[in-house]
Amino acid sequence: MTRDELDRLHDDIYALTCAIEDTERDLAASGQRTVRDLEDILKWLLDAAQPLRDVQFSAPSSTAE
Repeated sequence: MTRDELDRLHDDIYALTCAIEDTERDLAASGQRTVRDLEDILKWLLDAAQPLRDVQFSAPSSTAE
């Protein structure tokens, strides 16, 4: 795993963490939600998770010790 891949993974995990927190907050809020509200919440969560679903890492490089 390269440093850039690790940084990208960290950023993607942070974005997903924020989306989860937003989703939990939105669902815990009082009041009734419309279908559109729930669709928006789900879309935000899925958009944040998408990069992690598709993540691929480079093969480890072999180093002589």
